[in-house]
This record gives sequence, structure tokens and C-alpha cells, in this order.
Amino acid sequence: MVRASAPGKFILFGEHAVVYGKPAVAIAVDRRIEVSIRRSQSLSIDGKRRSGARSYIKNAVDRLWDNGPLDIRTRSNLPAASGLGSSAALTVATVASLLQMQGRFSRPEIALNAFLTEYEVQNGASPTDTSTSTNGGAVMVGAEGDRVLWRIEKEDKKWAVSSLEIPSSLDFVVGVTGVRAPTSGMVARVRRFVDSSATGMQIINEIEAVALEGVKALEAGDKERLGELMDENQSHLFSLG
Repeated sequence: MVRASAPGKFILFGEHAVVYGKPAVAIAVDRRIEVSIRRSQSLSIDGKRRSGARSYIKNAVDRLWDNGPLDIRTRSNLPAASGLGSSAALTVATVASLLQMQGRFSRPEIALNAFLTEYEVQNGASPTDTSTSTNGGAVMVGAEGDRVLWRIEKEDKKWAVSSLEIPSSLDFVVGVTGVRAPTSGMVARVRRFVDSSATGMQIINEIEAVALEGVKALEAGDKERLGELMDENQSHLFSLG
């Protein structure tokens, strides 16, 4: 049996704009999803035999495994559909376990295959959630940083994924509202607005400028400026719907 776990994340800046190749800043949280896999007589997910399986797990298995049925078990302390990257953590932990079974375990390969899985399941995505869950810590996606971890390309979009150094004195509190908002639906909703209105892409560009300023404030530990920029970022997201 192999086992892997991956953390969730929250996005400070650039959410949704990163789907269009703009920079985003995300930080891993101290809650995780664990996936354990062993060989089996039939495909089983959390003890239930079913052909459909959970979409992220099924896609990852189809992508990376062709050596017989598996028994897959998951365990989570991440709220689902809450903006904390639960689908990314599930995907990363699944991909890491599958690659580990094949002796191919490496962070860049985990990040790439987890992203491709989410992209297919959600019909469009960025590497933000999956790369943050793969690496941990603070990550910038979509712009060249000083500490590039890996680069990911899909169709006409290219993302550099870089680690960020943030002061240990910075603490973040994340409030979970209980309002569920699945990522795939939100991404599709924003895409409809951007594709149908010139204003949409203008807002995306404004989010990019905020994100780049946010990196400076984050690395400097400037809490007041961080708060101002987070409010500005949220205002842009509100305008996107």
C-alpha cells in the first residue's frame, strides 16, 4: 500500500485571473487530504464498488495507471467547495500515490499531472491550486519569480510557478462561511462574462496589477498594505460576478 497527503490552500491575489495567464499568489494551509492506494480485485473508492468513481480520482487513475484495479481510500479535514482547494489536494494526493507506486515520484511531475487532471475535470483551470498543494508554503503562479519551481503549459497559456519567502511573523486566519461554491461552476461563470464583455478582460488586467503589488507587500510583511490590496482584489472579483 502507498499513502500520500496534500494540503489545501487559500488565494490572496489573482483568483480567476490566473486562468487567463495572469499572476496569482496562494498559500498552503495546515489542513490536508490523505489518499491511500492498494491493489485490489475491482475498482473501489472508500469501500464502495462503482464504475463512475469520483471524477478527480477516476481521471488521475485513467491518466497514470493501467496495471489492474485499485482500492482507494481517502481521508480529509478540509471543507469541500469552500475555496480551500479540496479538489486540488485530493488530486495531488491521488497523483502522488499513483506515481509512487510506479517509482516516478517527483514534485514537478505530480504538479503537472494534477493540473492536467483538474483541467480536464473542470474544463479549464490554472495550476495555482495544484502547484500550491504540491509544493506547500507560499507560491506565485503566472509570473517569473526569483525561485522558479517548474513551468506548466496548456494550449496557448504558460505559467511559471515560483516559491515566495514570507516573514514568519505573518499569520493568516481563514473563515469558512459554509457557503458552497464549486470551483468549476465559478470558473465557467467568469469565463462567460469575460468572453462576452470587453470590461471582463479589463478587470482581469487590473487584478494582475494588484497581484504583483501584493507580492511585494507579502514579502515585506506589510500587513496594512496587504489588507488594502486584498480589499481591492476582492472588489475586482465582485465586479466579475
